[in-house]
Amino acid sequence: MTSNTAALEADYERAIKDKLDGFGISSPLGGGIDCEKAFKKKINNLKKREQVINAKFNRVLVGDITQLEGDELTDFIAQCNFSEEYLFETDLHTIVEALYVKLYDYKNMMDTIPSDNEL
Repeated sequence: MTSNTAALEADYERAIKDKLDGFGISSPLGGGIDCEKAFKKKINNLKKREQVINAKFNRVLVGDITQLEGDELTDFIAQCNFSEEYLFETDLHTIVEALYVKLYDYKNMMDTIPSDNEL
């Protein structure tokens, strides 16, 4: 085997390992971890994370707190722009407080935009 071939093979194996590491999975060549089992564990962890986030920040909850509906609620939720990490790590009470601050800012912003009747 030439040095170029060995280098190409090493680079290929590193690229595969990097892609698997992006999913939190080790290759079966290094560590002997069952990839399917690790993948299922990662999926379950992501589902649990999504459930935690949805319990603290969802359309019904935000609508109940803000009394906004329809497109206005959709616009407000988009304006909040909370990261998944923030929603996952932060307790519900703090998120609700942040919603009230964002609602205040949102209503002030909407008051400065002329309505169709004013144009």
